Amino acid sequence: MAASNRSKGFWHIPMLLEAVILLVISQVFCADNSSFITQERRLYKDLMKNYVKSIRPARNASDNVTVRFGLSILNIADVDLKTHTLSLNVWADEVWNEPQLSWDPNLYGGVKSLQIPAAALWKPDITLYNNFGDTYTQEANAVVLNTGVVYYVPYMRLKSYCSYDLTRFPYDTQECTLLFGSWVYDESMLDIQLNGNSSENYVSLASFREHHEWNVTMASGRRDVIKYPCCAHGFAHLTFTLTMKRLTTYYTYVYVTPCMLLNLLLPLMFLLPPETRQKTTLGIGIFIGYSILLLMLEMTLPSAFSYVPLIAMVYVTGMILVTISLGIGVLTTCCWEYAPRAKREMPPLLKTVFLGWLARVLCVNRDSYTPHQPDVSTIQQMSQLQMHDPVQELENGAFDVNDRYNVLTVPRVHDVISADWRALAVTVDRLLFVVFLVVNLVLTIVL
Repeated sequence: MAASNRSKGFWHIPMLLEAVILLVISQVFCADNSSFITQERRLYKDLMKNYVKSIRPARNASDNVTVRFGLSILNIADVDLKTHTLSLNVWADEVWNEPQLSWDPNLYGGVKSLQIPAAALWKPDITLYNNFGDTYTQEANAVVLNTGVVYYVPYMRLKSYCSYDLTRFPYDTQECTLLFGSWVYDESMLDIQLNGNSSENYVSLASFREHHEWNVTMASGRRDVIKYPCCAHGFAHLTFTLTMKRLTTYYTYVYVTPCMLLNLLLPLMFLLPPETRQKTTLGIGIFIGYSILLLMLEMTLPSAFSYVPLIAMVYVTGMILVTISLGIGVLTTCCWEYAPRAKREMPPLLKTVFLGWLARVLCVNRDSYTPHQPDVSTIQQMSQLQMHDPVQELENGAFDVNDRYNVLTVPRVHDVISADWRALAVTVDRLLFVVFLVVNLVLTIVL
């Protein structure tokens, strides 16, 4: 029994050793972690002990502070055509050097970087000059390296003024600029440089999320120094240019396709017969269609522009063409209706131009509009002919069948005049069909 108890005691010894080893290891790691946290706290207290965030971080008053500035575009928040504004969500990449915030990592347990709240640090007063309203900035922690380099990347919502050119709407491309610079420090005190190694890298699109209507096709930046009359030194300005192209699928279906269909219907008005009343009905319907499209366009685009979009010019041109076609349609209808009562011959010049070579080019056969109806005297002769023996008349040579047939079929002078006016109406309709078809094809290509 005693031997059994001793054997159980020996089995408990390794378990106790294992527990002691684990306890020692955990204490060592916790001590190291606690030591690391303690070192960061001590470093933060030492750095902030005599730090004044309202003073420019320069060793000497004559030295300038160099700040490298760049943008990372996140997305387009809003494009307001009526107020000429562009709203963007961005990350501002700011890098500068503060000698007072440098330290020796060996004195602080190997700590080489420290996160410090941005509200506790000096920050360059870089301002969006062409802003439209307040700029929202979400404060973030700044990363300070042991060399004194400060990395500050705040989230910003920018709303800037942008002049839009809507001449090519909806197939337009817009360029908007963001102008940044210091508000109080000139170049001798604050030197603002672009953060990047090329013009395309000054503005990053790596994190850009597509907009439902606009796509940023290109972004670039440049640095300028502008001197104002008030100051001896110039101010460093950074200009970022965004090139945006509109996504046109929606606008093609809503604004362009209906216009093209109306343009195709307009020439077809002149293929209707001159005597029909549906020509006027079709013209009024097309005019109303253009009016609705123009009203929709006015609700979408601002009305204070000094220029007119091409698509609006196409709408107005279509309405003018419809008005002209309705007026000419009234004239051709009058010509057709006036023809049976016409007693005056057509002027020779008008007859030569429209019923001569122009009628041949447009395939208008004037003879097809000449009625072949016997007059009253011919009918009386035919009645008398029925009262005589045709065989005896032929034997005596008193009646020539061919001559009498020609008498019956030769049109009267009144019928010839009527045919001329009706042929004129058809010729004018076909001529306008060709002219309006060419004009609408040109408008479609321009659009």
